[in-house]
Amino acid sequence: QAAGTPVIAYNQGGAREWMTEPVEETKGQSIHISTTGILFDSQTVEGLQTAVTNFLRHEMEFSASDCRQNAERFSTGRFQQSFRQFVELQTGETIKI
Repeated sequence: QAAGTPVIAYNQGGAREWMTEPVEETKGQSIHISTTGILFDSQTVEGLQTAVTNFLRHEMEFSASDCRQNAERFSTGRFQQSFRQFVELQTGETIKI
């Protein structure tokens, strides 16, 4: 996503956290489509085939800028800033990273 590329991922684990909110749910297919890619619920050949088919069908709706912006949520700079704020809040002291 940092390169502006949408993803197709199984809807478990970390993928649930780094994908943006679905803009469309397909009925009966367990596919979740957002501007940054597709999550699929059924970890089977058929489930992946359905995800790829839907990816191709919605290809023009994905946004490279949304993908890059979404990836920024997990950047080193953002992590350092959040970590610094957490430590400062807990200790009452200003720190430099």
